[in-house]
Amino acid sequence: MKHFLVALALCAAPAAASAQTVGVVCTACDHVVPYFRGEGGLIATAAEGTEQVTFVASCGSVSVTGEADVAGGTASQLFSYQNGLACDEEDGSLEIAGLKDGGWYWITDARNSAVGGLVSKDILDNEKTAITSAGAGVSMTPGNGAVFLKEASTGRVGILPNILPSPPAVPPRKCGYTGVTAADPDGTRVVAECALGDGGTALVTTSTNAIDGSTVRIADKGVVTRPAGSGSVVLVADLWGNGSGHYTTDAAGDPRLGHPEFAMSAAVRSDARLTGVSFEVSLSDGGPGTGSPISSGSTVGGVSWSDAVQDEATISIAANSDYCSKTANHVATVVVTAFMPTDSDTDKVTPSIAWLVAATGEVGSTSFTVACP
Repeated sequence: MKHFLVALALCAAPAAASAQTVGVVCTACDHVVPYFRGEGGLIATAAEGTEQVTFVASCGSVSVTGEADVAGGTASQLFSYQNGLACDEEDGSLEIAGLKDGGWYWITDARNSAVGGLVSKDILDNEKTAITSAGAGVSMTPGNGAVFLKEASTGRVGILPNILPSPPAVPPRKCGYTGVTAADPDGTRVVAECALGDGGTALVTTSTNAIDGSTVRIADKGVVTRPAGSGSVVLVADLWGNGSGHYTTDAAGDPRLGHPEFAMSAAVRSDARLTGVSFEVSLSDGGPGTGSPISSGSTVGGVSWSDAVQDEATISIAANSDYCSKTANHVATVVVTAFMPTDSDTDKVTPSIAWLVAATGEVGSTSFTVACP
């Protein structure tokens, strides 16, 4: 261990300032020994990327700075009279830089030792609570985040933290809507004391389960299997907020507008999706027509689509022998892109998605792979 003694000259001061303590300020120190008195030691895990764990031990008008021993990522340091780090002053302190949470220390008294946890400096200003007194037979000496207890008759000692733990912060509710019930299906806008999102969007693509008729979401870059014979697989794609928090700008508008959870509700979907949206669908990655946009109403590689329903792209996937047959086994990727014209009303929600409108008007995209049965 390397350490350096720094003597601090206490200049003459007026009586009103005589209680002030002069010492070394350790701006990099992130943990403290909450009760630092007498002899003991500490052990902790060095923070990731930390090569040196440094400390400042202050006692009265003298501060000692040094480096703790680090081996295998574990830091340790004794403070004793022999190495000059023990302190018998009431204002003693030991601060350390370069540790993870979870370190601990011990204080050795005349007959017993007490163990306590190192305290992060970030919580030293948290509310402190009074430790319950056991009466005159147990002395209680406060420190900085802990209290040292000693039973006079037995010499038993202990260190109890007195900083109250902070409960996990409750995340603020997202801006949007509340109170959607059968009696009030539209709900009420939430516009105050809520978290606004980033104005991002998400293209949601769904299909229908052939067995139970339920709505199934097709994940971005998911897989859809072509039908083996006649018939087709039908998908619906439309534009929504990304769920980070937004509300309908128009106070008289539908509070549910653009909230993606309603994409799975057949009864609400057409009312709640974002509007003023157009689409482009293209086929790529293998087979005839690779990389070509598909005109609405046309069919390429067994894939067709329609924008006959406002603000919705309806995509149909049928069998196609050029892609899937005894002599062919091609997968294809369908890319769906959503657009809003740069001069359209893109501020129906707050935060507005207008800032996402590029020169091309693109506001989102999704894709899925069409695989052979």
